[in-house]
Amino acid sequence: MEKKVQADKNKRQPSYLESGLEVAESRGHLSVVMREDITKMWAEGKAHVQEVPMPGFGEWRDPVDFIVRHTYDIWDDKGMGKIYQHYKHNALVHTSDGVTYGRDQVIANSITKLAGYPDIKDYIDDVIWAPDGNGGFHTSMRWTWIAHNTGHTIYGPPTGKKVVVWGVANCYVKDNRVVEEWVTYNEISLIRQLGFNVEEAIEQSANKGKSARYETGTYGENVRLNGEFPPKEFGENNGRYSDIEYFVRKSYHDIYNRRMFNLFKENYANDYLYHGPSDRELVGIGDFTQDQLNLFQAFPDLSIEVNDFYYMYDKTRDEYRTATRWTIVGTHDGIGIYGPGTGQHVYITGISHHLIRDGKMVEEWTIYDEMALRRNILMKRRENEAAREREL
Repeated sequence: MEKKVQADKNKRQPSYLESGLEVAESRGHLSVVMREDITKMWAEGKAHVQEVPMPGFGEWRDPVDFIVRHTYDIWDDKGMGKIYQHYKHNALVHTSDGVTYGRDQVIANSITKLAGYPDIKDYIDDVIWAPDGNGGFHTSMRWTWIAHNTGHTIYGPPTGKKVVVWGVANCYVKDNRVVEEWVTYNEISLIRQLGFNVEEAIEQSANKGKSARYETGTYGENVRLNGEFPPKEFGENNGRYSDIEYFVRKSYHDIYNRRMFNLFKENYANDYLYHGPSDRELVGIGDFTQDQLNLFQAFPDLSIEVNDFYYMYDKTRDEYRTATRWTIVGTHDGIGIYGPGTGQHVYITGISHHLIRDGKMVEEWTIYDEMALRRNILMKRRENEAAREREL
């Protein structure tokens, strides 16, 4: 794989529009943590010359500058009304509870959060981005927000507790506005830090009913299997993807759809670092493998689909930073971390950031809404219990 990645790096073209991701990777590490302190960034003001062509975006240096400044304006500076400038009128925001439609609802939801945590500060940990070739950009922002809970929240009255919560927000931006966004954060960790009982919070959430996502109660065949045949192989690249994208997509398919668990030790570093939902902090490929096997145990028919992928290359460190948005579909028929099987059909959307070096994944930040997952399983368990009582 190392030779393929090296060949990929040598194929760069001089034109930004012609080369797409290649120029993005050739510019090196654009992570905020590798750039100036925010005081210097703000003192300089907006760049007069764009480092990356962004027609229709105004005087932003690059997509990182665009995302960082907008996040600061809205949250740290409390300029909620700037959402009117930064979001399209019919922007779509995807969460585990469904889709928020329109920027007015985005503002309403944001004010609710701000009222609960009025001293909130959003610290941007990384922004991975790529052009779409049509004047827009895909961005994946990993951030940590720190605040004190001095107002009411959806969980209850103020606790005064300090919270430190991380998450990932993927955006598609065009013409200086967010068009579509996918957001997920470490909600169970937030509940713990507020001092609330997680199980009770899940119970209360379940009492409020199902999410806005419509469910018919009927589900089709899991397409991971090809009839009575085994899952299809991913196939050769043949120029479909860059070598790094092929490596990541094929790893997901082979491990999660084809059950090739031996690839954990082949594609991941021995001292692998994993930062996951609900405060999972794992060190070593052994613990990470066990954590992933727990999912297969709970959802035996689990399948995964990669919905979106982009990456950046750091020439100085000779490493890739990648962003992958994925969807897991399965049935809670197994045992394990989510209790006895309920038959609940699950649909899990998550986002993963990977650091890849020397042909292996060395560190990962993955987040999905485990709160919503546990709530749906609990509701199904209640339905099953009610059905058994009716049969008596």
